Amino acid sequence: MNLRKLLLVLIAAVSILPLSALAQRDSIPLTTIIAKTAKLTNDHPTEKVYLHFDKPYYAVGDTMWFKAYVTIDRHVLSSLSKILYVDLTDGAQIVDELKLQLVNGTASNYIPLPPLFAKRGNYHIRAYTRWMRNSDQAYFFNRTITIGSTDHGQVIPHISFKNTITEKSSKINASIVYKDQDGNPYANKKVTWKAVNDDGTISKGRGETDKDGVLNINFSSDKPDELNSSILNTELAVEEKTIVAKNFPIQLTPPEIDVQFFPEGGHLINGIRSRVAFKAVKPDGFGIDGKGTIVDNTGKVVADMASQHLGMGVFAIMPEENKTYKANFTFADGSKSSFDLPNARAEGINLSVDNNDNDSLGVKITANEGFFNKNQNKSFYVIAQSGGVVCYAAQTVLHNTSYSAMVPKSKFPTGVLQVTVFSAKGSPLGERVVFINHHDQLNLTVKSDLATYSRRQKVKMLISAKNKALPAEGNFSVSVIDESIVPSDDNDGPGILSDLLLTSDLRGNIEKPNYYFNQYNDQTNADLDVLMLTQGYRRFSYKNIIANKIPPVVY
Repeated sequence: MNLRKLLLVLIAAVSILPLSALAQRDSIPLTTIIAKTAKLTNDHPTEKVYLHFDKPYYAVGDTMWFKAYVTIDRHVLSSLSKILYVDLTDGAQIVDELKLQLVNGTASNYIPLPPLFAKRGNYHIRAYTRWMRNSDQAYFFNRTITIGSTDHGQVIPHISFKNTITEKSSKINASIVYKDQDGNPYANKKVTWKAVNDDGTISKGRGETDKDGVLNINFSSDKPDELNSSILNTELAVEEKTIVAKNFPIQLTPPEIDVQFFPEGGHLINGIRSRVAFKAVKPDGFGIDGKGTIVDNTGKVVADMASQHLGMGVFAIMPEENKTYKANFTFADGSKSSFDLPNARAEGINLSVDNNDNDSLGVKITANEGFFNKNQNKSFYVIAQSGGVVCYAAQTVLHNTSYSAMVPKSKFPTGVLQVTVFSAKGSPLGERVVFINHHDQLNLTVKSDLATYSRRQKVKMLISAKNKALPAEGNFSVSVIDESIVPSDDNDGPGILSDLLLTSDLRGNIEKPNYYFNQYNDQTNADLDVLMLTQGYRRFSYKNIIANKIPPVVY
């Protein structure tokens, strides 16, 4: 379909509805924003990759089997790309590269893990097509795979840092715990260590593990910049003639818990009551629960707060002029910290979205008095897009400080929905990301021909796939594992549903992505909405679209 036909179909299909009864001529027509968004989608269709592995983790000597699915647009198998690239890295370098031919958007392959090639540790797998390199690499398929060892007597260290970092000096305090595979400490063992980077040795020394297998290493540097990309090399004398070398990247991240705040719509605005989401994260990148209060600069408590899932939570606040706000936290580990909230804007317009109704999406825009007085009778737009396709567009004239609308969810597909409010000049003023779930995934059932099997007996399985009550055609892969040998948590790892619908559209790490899809109830819905409030979404930038800054097709 050429661009002209696509625009005609798109504009005819999108609801362009006034939120108020009146409208006026705008400096940038609403149809122009829709057309420019459609051009980007037409010129840059979005491919996604998902790899289905046969196990959640592996041991040295295993074979890593997988099947690849490459989709485009509405999760249809892609015919655009013919080659899939798969890289396996150990954190420092690429240890294996695969170049797979795609047939109707799928490919199957394996990576052997022989002892001469694979060592125990965490490996990183990245998969992408050449076409995907035209976009941000943050949206490549990425997965961390753990490779263990079945050998006894292995040295398994764990390192943690408690550093003091300033602009002029750095004090590095590293604690290493040496244990074997069974959890027994390497007590009273001699260790030599050396901190190095590309320019040479920063510091070195000797030590001995205590009865718990712990070695503490302390050193200072008056050149903090030289610690970037630096490595701590250690040699543990397990026996008189057996030396085990281990290398650790020196982590400069402060050991304190970090909390970030995300006002709904993008900004706090004086005089407008807004929801503010927060996310508390430990230095290892995982969330930590906490609770506390919000106080103003006079010490008055204006709100209570508590995390509801994996360190994420939400509270409401109405900022006042000439006041600042601080969050006082007590975390699950007993530590306490205070964090400043973002400063509120003196004037502005706020976008809020209510996703609690099963059938409709509640959209509300609110202006404070200062903004209303300067922009009365000016036009504003609300646009909602999913996967680059504008599904809903509305315009209103600012006759009152508040407007609201109920939009049928039937207009949107299942997945991440980006709702944005614009000025008449086409400038984005506020944004909110929500997740639409119609529960329209395939109904799959698997039935085996026998209840029990003998060793190496052939298994026959009948797979039924239905789209509601209708039979569905599909492309499938099945993995069978013994969970008594390879236990796993279904909530922990990603699946094809959570990956294609959620994690492939959002920036940053998402803990336990399958949790939001494994069960459907009010709690998981509320937790998913808080995730939407805290997680970054920037696959489509309206500022660049309106300015005609379309990324070039290099690949």
